[in-house]
Amino acid sequence: MAKYIIFFILITVLIRMSSAQVIPNFQRAEQIPIKTAVAKPLQKQKLQQPKNQAPKDKIIRDGLVESYSWKHGGVRDEIYSGHITNGIPNGAGDSYTPDKEYEFSGYFVNGRFTLGKIYYKGSLWTDGPVNNDYKLEGFGKEYYKNKWESYEGDFINGARKGQGIYYDSEYRYEGLFDSLFIEGYIHFNNGCRYRGKLQDLKYSTNKGNKGTYYFANGDKYEGEFYQQQLHGQGTYTWRNGARYTGIIDSGVINGTGELFDGATTYRGTFKTLSDGHLSFEEEGTKRQHTFGNAGGSAQFPIQSPKIYELWW
Repeated sequence: MAKYIIFFILITVLIRMSSAQVIPNFQRAEQIPIKTAVAKPLQKQKLQQPKNQAPKDKIIRDGLVESYSWKHGGVRDEIYSGHITNGIPNGAGDSYTPDKEYEFSGYFVNGRFTLGKIYYKGSLWTDGPVNNDYKLEGFGKEYYKNKWESYEGDFINGARKGQGIYYDSEYRYEGLFDSLFIEGYIHFNNGCRYRGKLQDLKYSTNKGNKGTYYFANGDKYEGEFYQQQLHGQGTYTWRNGARYTGIIDSGVINGTGELFDGATTYRGTFKTLSDGHLSFEEEGTKRQHTFGNAGGSAQFPIQSPKIYELWW
């Protein structure tokens, strides 16, 4: 019996010892800090160009560019911003010389400016379609440095040819051009108008050419001129319906003619006196008469055109 008791005790001790070696110590494991691996940031590596090989420049052939250097017309250095095709301006864009003496803003076709505005030294110069020589071709506008002169109308190779309008600070001309004024209307700022050939307004006496001058007060003259003055054969019509047809000498009635005062027609020789009154010697009878209003004023006063610096 004692043997069995000792054997049982021995077996129990052995089992406890083996259990102590197999079961892990969780308490101790929990106290051990867990080390986490931290990834180091990647460092950019500098790409090395192969030896003896230069880096290639990026060349834009198509698309939008800004401050793009090119040769305008294959000759002049300019700076361009806008659309390009095959390395040259094509489409909408702006181009200027480095000193900005010339600037172009509009549309380009194969490196040539075709339609838009041209500036010279900062001032608008032309606006419209241009040909291969960059001269206006077709309907366009041309401006001047003084700011108050301009022209809009037809152009042929940069010259004013065809119908157009010329603007000045004192008048406006509408009509036909062949580089210079040809024939049309002049609208003066004082309310007067002239219709006819511009050369005839300057000189038409003894040539049979006529123009029509409309005065601001309603009077009208149709006839010959000399240096923008009524001079030669013509007809002057007053706004009240009275009319004189005959010789006018430097803006006054002097010579043979016919006067209709609204009721009676007078034929003979007329002369303007120093006080502005009109004297008359009847044809055939030699009867003389001086026309005047009841108040003593001249009955048939002639208006004089204002002299303008016209562009011929």
